[in-house]
Amino acid sequence: MSKITWIITGCFCLILAFIVFLGQDVSNVTEAQQIEKSFIPSKVQVQQLKFEQLPEPEGLIGYNKSEYKGRYAIVKALQSEEQLSSDQLVFLKNELVNESNHEVLRNLIANVLTNQAEQDPYLYLYFAKMIENESLSMTWREYSLQFLGKILPYSADPEFVQAILEDWASRIDQEAAGTAQLQLAFQEEHGHLQLGEDYTELQVESLKQQDIDLKVKLSTLAIMGKRKDPEALPSLRKYAQKLDAPHEQRVAIAALGNYTKEQLTAADIAMLEGATKADHELVQIAATTALARIRGE
Repeated sequence: MSKITWIITGCFCLILAFIVFLGQDVSNVTEAQQIEKSFIPSKVQVQQLKFEQLPEPEGLIGYNKSEYKGRYAIVKALQSEEQLSSDQLVFLKNELVNESNHEVLRNLIANVLTNQAEQDPYLYLYFAKMIENESLSMTWREYSLQFLGKILPYSADPEFVQAILEDWASRIDQEAAGTAQLQLAFQEEHGHLQLGEDYTELQVESLKQQDIDLKVKLSTLAIMGKRKDPEALPSLRKYAQKLDAPHEQRVAIAALGNYTKEQLTAADIAMLEGATKADHELVQIAATTALARIRGE
């Protein structure tokens, strides 16, 4: 082979090696970071997510071999940490969807993850998956609704989160509807979403249903007062006069106390004054407190 041929061949090999080099990620990527890239890239993949035991990162050593109490103690030690490492976060998110974990442990893990200084914008996908998983207990699915509402402002897709909450808020025959309604009202109060008139109509109609869960009914009445929508006043007036249902009456009266004097009628004030002498002590207290708020006392 001639000298020129050797030179050309050598240059070609160098160029080829350089191209291959450019195609490689030569940064110091940890195993956890590689897992992270494939762990939450899309809604579709999260819906197909399966628990897979991961290597223990620093701060969680001994977790995999421990039983419930040992695992709880290990995670509890991280509860005050607001800047966990990427390795730790990936590990805990994986354990969050581990269905063999006790619900109390999963609740602790969820608290640790949602209390981070820098919020994961895709964490909502985990809770969305668990909420719709009918193999999980209703208690844990309701916890997931609470966490979903909590992280709505930081989510990559807040409209998607709101849609899930609104869907569950409409399931008035289930206790979880009350949880969803409260989360929606809280986020609206803090300016993170708008519910609009349709939401009030939904609440009014839900109160008319015979199969509405009592806790949902009480939540609905309380939220009506929080939102101070004039369209809700007829429903609140009706329940504020339900002498045969003191718990509902008390909540409706308390809700009326959130309205201004200008929004209420003389008949409303007279009704509240009469309720201060009701047979049920809690109704008396609610009426007295409501009047004081309305009058600015």
